[in-house]
Amino acid sequence: MSEGAAKLLEDYSAGNVSLSAPTFMIYEVGNVLRKAVVKGYLSVGEAGLRRLLRLRISHVELGVEGLLRTLEYAAEAGLTYYDSAYVIAAERTKTTLLTADDVLYSKAAETAPAMHLKDY
Repeated sequence: MSEGAAKLLEDYSAGNVSLSAPTFMIYEVGNVLRKAVVKGYLSVGEAGLRRLLRLRISHVELGVEGLLRTLEYAAEAGLTYYDSAYVIAAERTKTTLLTADDVLYSKAAETAPAMHLKDY
């Protein structure tokens, strides 16, 4: 775990910050973990999905207008629809986007409050 991720987890556990993400986030993370398990990098038990679920990250429903705005933003920014949904979720909740993805961070920071996890 990176230093920024460890600090974020510590702050979240202490109640100093809240976390939210689009509702599909758990499926996206689950798919990444599945790939790691299939490639032999992790066992199912080591994948950490249960730990992630225990965090109880708030789910952000974008609704019809948010989903349409996500498509618009994705086309404008040159990001995937998935990545753009994180930006729009932060926009809708008036929060700062926190990401470890360099491309997502650089694009989002052009138009919205954003922070790279390494700077947390």
